[in-house]
Amino acid sequence: MESARPPPMLTSDEARALHIANGDIKRPGHLIALSATFFGIAATCVGLRLYARIALRRRVNVDDGFIVLALLFLVGSLVTYIQEENWGMGYHASTLTPNEIIHFFHAFWAMLWCYCGCLACVKLSLLFQYRKIFGNRASRFRIVANVLIIVIGLSGLWTVLSGVFICWPISYLWTRQGDGKCMQTWPLFIGNAVLNIITDLIVFLSPIPLLSRLHLPLRQKIILMAIFLTGFFVIIISCIRLGIFVRTNGATDFSWEQITLGSWSFVECAVAIVCASVPALKPLVVHIFPKLASTFASRTVDFEASGESHNKLKKINTDVETGPNGSVGLFAQGGEEEHKWLDHTERLKSVQGRVQIVTAVDTDVDKK
Repeated sequence: MESARPPPMLTSDEARALHIANGDIKRPGHLIALSATFFGIAATCVGLRLYARIALRRRVNVDDGFIVLALLFLVGSLVTYIQEENWGMGYHASTLTPNEIIHFFHAFWAMLWCYCGCLACVKLSLLFQYRKIFGNRASRFRIVANVLIIVIGLSGLWTVLSGVFICWPISYLWTRQGDGKCMQTWPLFIGNAVLNIITDLIVFLSPIPLLSRLHLPLRQKIILMAIFLTGFFVIIISCIRLGIFVRTNGATDFSWEQITLGSWSFVECAVAIVCASVPALKPLVVHIFPKLASTFASRTVDFEASGESHNKLKKINTDVETGPNGSVGLFAQGGEEEHKWLDHTERLKSVQGRVQIVTAVDTDVDKK
């Protein structure tokens, strides 16, 4: 139950002491500890991802750049939460001094666009990763991925800019002096939260039809789908956060409510980074545990570009030649000839003139 507003003659420190005595203060230190823990997990996953790409694959792609940018936004979020704690987060707004309110909203403003920027970069990273894995140049999925990149990019730009320019002039958010205007904050926050959930669903579900058509044993197919569907943890967190927004719609005790909203917002960003990095850790897992290679493998693989018969490589019965950096060139038999370079870490074996690709997913294929 929310405590009564302190008597107006009490100083800010005295009012806070009264709240503490009543046991109704939220502990901001818990948020900082929680945020630091999840940041450590996310940073570790990104570090392992970069090691797998640089040390094992010897290449860095656009999706890696976006995930690093997302991690930088997460660093910004952590800094803003620390600043919010310093300036009254977890205390009732009625106990804050005018100076504390100004500095609190400085940090809150920065948190808005750091949060939105982080999630937008995670989604773009996933889409570029999908396009690299599944998007042969003539495939329909490549077109779909390009459209989604534009849509997600524009929606992410909107959420970031709506956070930056939530008030005009920007300083009106914390000064409330002079002529200025602000958007209706709660409808904006709820609308952006709904938009975020919708785009999450689109991004995380988009590769599932392709995975279901892979020529893999059922067990391996289920494992791969489970890896890609880890993103539903993010959607669950987003729904919880949306529920908090709906519950607190119109609340004026901003510094009190921010401790809960801040916790879920930071966890959502950190978990999103982790989920986006899990598929990219496959080379590292196989490198450390070679026996697990078969988990990610297929016996014989068809590379299919949806609806394009001349882009199919059916049970390759062809010559093999060495390409740059120890890669292997495969020439398809029949139809229009195709040439693909597979990374030198891919495992190939020849059985009676047939080349079988053991590692089928995340091969980083580049067409020549």
